[in-house]
Amino acid sequence: PDDAGPDDRAGRLQQAVERVLNKQRFDGSFGLWSAGGEPQYWTGAYAMEALLRARAAGAAVPDAAIEEALKSILEQVEEGTPDTPEERAAQAYRLHVLSLAGRPRLGAARRLMEGLDTLPTPLSKAQLGAAFARAGDRPRAEAAFAAALAAPARDWWSYDYGNTARDALAMAALLKESGLLPDRLAALQARLPGPDFTPQGTNTQEQGWAVLAAAALGRDGRPVRVAVNGTPEPPAPRVTVALAAPGSARNLATDAALWSAVSVTGIPAQPAPAGRSGMQIRRRFFDLAGGPLNLDTLRQNTVFVLQVEGRAETREAMQAVVQQGLPAGWEIVGRLAAGEVPGMPWVGELSETVATPALDDRMAAILDLTPDRPEFRIAVRLRAVTAGRFELPGAQVEDMYRPQVFARQNTGRVTVLGPDDPLPVVTPPPAPAPGPRR
Repeated sequence: PDDAGPDDRAGRLQQAVERVLNKQRFDGSFGLWSAGGEPQYWTGAYAMEALLRARAAGAAVPDAAIEEALKSILEQVEEGTPDTPEERAAQAYRLHVLSLAGRPRLGAARRLMEGLDTLPTPLSKAQLGAAFARAGDRPRAEAAFAAALAAPARDWWSYDYGNTARDALAMAALLKESGLLPDRLAALQARLPGPDFTPQGTNTQEQGWAVLAAAALGRDGRPVRVAVNGTPEPPAPRVTVALAAPGSARNLATDAALWSAVSVTGIPAQPAPAGRSGMQIRRRFFDLAGGPLNLDTLRQNTVFVLQVEGRAETREAMQAVVQQGLPAGWEIVGRLAAGEVPGMPWVGELSETVATPALDDRMAAILDLTPDRPEFRIAVRLRAVTAGRFELPGAQVEDMYRPQVFARQNTGRVTVLGPDDPLPVVTPPPAPAPGPRR
C-alpha cells in the first residue's frame, strides 16, 4: 500500500527477493515452483530481472546468486541459434537481462536482430531494442522498438504469460528507460493502460509491469500541486493521501494534466457471489466410509474427506489454481496423492498437481489443464477441531494468468457440534394441503 512506510516497503521487497531466490536451482537457473523443478527459460530471465531491479532498489541480493544465474543465462545464450517462437522469446529476454546486468552480448543480439520479423511478440522486440540501447547501438535499438510499436496487438500466449496490455506496459517502461523515440513514447503512454485493464481481470504479469511502467514514466515528473478537500498539499512528484470518507482533489496547476489513481484495500463486507466464465467447479463431502456427510451434524474431532472436481470449457491449455477456503473450525490433516487412493475407491482417480501450497487457511492446488484433459479432481482429509458456527467459503478455480476465466461457488454456513451438544432438530416441511376431490 502507498501509505506503508519506507521500512515496510523495504521489508516486503526483501521478502520478495527471498521468495525468488528460494526457486533458484543448483545450476543457477530457476524452477517455476521450487528449486527442484525443471529450469524455466523465459520465466528464469524474468526472475533474474526482478533480482537485478530489486538490488538496484536497495535489496540485499547475494552476489553468488546473481553470478550463478548470469552464468546459466549466458550458457543458454551461447547454446545455438533459436529456431522456435519460444526459443526466440526466451533469447530476447536473456539478452535484455544480460545488458541490464552490464554484460551485453552484442554478437548474439545482432544474430537475433537479423530475424527481427520472426520475434513472436512486441515484448521480445522491445527487449532486444533495450539491449541495443544499453550497449549504445542506437540505430538497431530504434529499429527494434519501432518494430514492436508497429504491431502492438497480440494474442494470449501461455509461454510468456502475455497479451497486448502486458506488452504495452512493458514497452512503455523499456522505451522510457532507453531515452529513445520520445514522440512514439508519448503516443503509447496516451493509450495506457487500455480499456480492458481492470483490477479484477489483471494477472501478476500485468500488475508487475504496470508498477514498473508507472515508476519509469513518473521518475522525472514535475512536482504536483494539488488541494485535497480544500487543503493544499506540499509540492511533490507524487502525493499520497489516505481517505477515510469521500473527498475531492483539485489541480492547482494550470499547465499540465493531473493523473490520479484510487487504491482500495481491506476485507470485503460481502463475499463474492457465485459465478463462472469458461470453467465449472463442484465439491462433495464424505465420511471415512464413503457416505455423504451431513454438515449440519458435524461433530468436533470428526475426520472427513473433501473432494473438489471441475473442468475447463475453453478448449485451451492453462495452469489453473483451485482453492477451497476452510472454516475457522476446520483443519487439513492430510492431502491425498494423485491416482487411486487405497481403501477409498469412492473418491475416484485424483489428478496430478503441479504444486500444492502448504497453507493452513485453505486447500489449494495448481494443475495443468489441456484441451485433451480439461477435467480435474482433488481431495483432502479434514478435521473439525473447534465447536461453533462458521462461514464456509465457496470452492473456486481460475486460470492463474487470465483471472476472467473462472468458476466460483456461493458462501455458506456450517456448524461444528461439541461432544455434548444435541443434534439439531430438523423440522420436516409441512405437508401440502389436499386438493379438491374429484
